[in-house]
Amino acid sequence: MRVIPWLLTLIGALWAGGSGVLLMSATALFSWAPPRGELLTRAAAGAAFGTMLERWSAVTTLLMLLTMCALGWCGIVAWRRELRGRAIAFAAAVTLIVVIHSTAQQMVTLVNHMGTDLRNQHATPDADPKRLAKMEENFAKFHSAAETWFALETLFALGLLVGGSVAVLRQARPQTRPTTTAI
Repeated sequence: MRVIPWLLTLIGALWAGGSGVLLMSATALFSWAPPRGELLTRAAAGAAFGTMLERWSAVTTLLMLLTMCALGWCGIVAWRRELRGRAIAFAAAVTLIVVIHSTAQQMVTLVNHMGTDLRNQHATPDADPKRLAKMEENFAKFHSAAETWFALETLFALGLLVGGSVAVLRQARPQTRPTTTAI
């Protein structure tokens, strides 16, 4: 049981750190595209970042599975020790991470496919301008939603990092109860 807080801290650090690196990569990649730069087109930057984001989603799936196992084990131990409230909290955390991660991953995949379709339509010489405008509008809506779910997933990873770190610190410092003296 003493390994679980270390594992959760490591998972949280990898997850939050990887998401941070991904955010910095997006900033750098899109800085080379118009309107700030001219090295890449926005479509090329979006295609490159979309691929990176989909690959990162595969890594976060593994991290999510490890998190589910660790939190599930904590829930089982809490239930056996008759700490029902903690067991329910661990079960709720597992459910929450599954919902957040699966939604974020589906949104990333959907937005990546929508971006590919949009780039292909732009490359078509006889593309319908109204259809392109509608596709761009839908892409913007889904892209915004995907950003929100990605942010929620990153916040969960930060929470995992903080919670695991607190648990590690509590293990390192033995709990002593203050003694009361009669006056």
